[in-house]
Amino acid sequence: MNIKNYIRNNGRWLLVAALGVAVFCYFWIKLPFLIAAREQLQLFLWNSDYLMERLMIPGGFAQYLGEMIVQFFLNPLHGAIWYGVLFVVIQLLTFGAMGKPQKQLGFLLSMIPSFVLTYLWTQIHFPMTLTVAVLLALAFANVVRVLSYRFQIAISVILMIVGFWLIGPAILLAITPIVYIRKHLVSVVGLVLLLVASIIMSARIAPYPLSQIARGVDYYWDSEKLGDYEEMELDMQFRRNNVQPNMLGNDDQANLMLKSIPSAFMMSEVAMRAGMVNVAQRAAFEAMEAIPNYNKSSRALCRLVETNMITGQTEVALKYIAILEQTTFYGGWARKMKQMVDNPQLLHNHQFYHRLKKYYENGEDVFFY
Repeated sequence: MNIKNYIRNNGRWLLVAALGVAVFCYFWIKLPFLIAAREQLQLFLWNSDYLMERLMIPGGFAQYLGEMIVQFFLNPLHGAIWYGVLFVVIQLLTFGAMGKPQKQLGFLLSMIPSFVLTYLWTQIHFPMTLTVAVLLALAFANVVRVLSYRFQIAISVILMIVGFWLIGPAILLAITPIVYIRKHLVSVVGLVLLLVASIIMSARIAPYPLSQIARGVDYYWDSEKLGDYEEMELDMQFRRNNVQPNMLGNDDQANLMLKSIPSAFMMSEVAMRAGMVNVAQRAAFEAMEAIPNYNKSSRALCRLVETNMITGQTEVALKYIAILEQTTFYGGWARKMKQMVDNPQLLHNHQFYHRLKKYYENGEDVFFY
């Protein structure tokens, strides 16, 4: 096949694929620390209680799926792949929801959601919940598009009520075919009013203010504790042991490092390597409790397992281990720690933990304040 003809006939999709690869490269090369920072802000568990806890709030199903994706961000390479794939999939779903327009303008418009979300992915304040909500809403829109007009309205009515509770206000994108293809203004206004009513009624049921439900319960985190890019990058380097820690000089410096989540994690790493187990525990706990949506952190729980194991709080360590055993990527580590708790001789033979235990039992941790 002639290459020029192939490019001419498939130029649009080659462009989308190239942009998807560009998004992957950008996050993998330029922003790997941002991917790692997202993963450390959550704890995803494979159990029914965790799922039901999410389904009890508006948009909770989108949050659940978003957190399921973000657990793979433990490896920044995997996170970058997810971003590249999501860019392409969302563009294809948008193109389908618009009726697969053949005009160049329509094709360019179908790329807007992907570009907007790519920008939001670079902001730590926007979790994956919004991305999943948009993706699901566009998937519903593709279903609505192939139905007759009567069924389009019937399904859209259900989506404005049930769909809103599952994925949040982004469900409004599900009526894209009615807006873009049919251009039926009366139906659109009625569906928007129904969505507004669903938001108001949800505010009476869910323990969240109306303003937060209207913008999406977990679409955006309004918190200054998330830290800046420099802190996230340095924190990732600590995790990869690419930075040699300095001893904590004074109380003011330690308190300053607790003012954001990445710096608190850095402080935990520094203190742990310096033999200050109590301050490492405090910093990890403070970092976890500062997460904006009140989630827990797998990484913080790992540190709490270590510190409680060293300080002899075995029951607490076992509680955290039981939680981590229900995760995908921390379960194996948790089972190894459980063996160490059950068999103290393994702890005694461990070069790093045994040394810290000796420091803890024979010294005074003056940095625990």
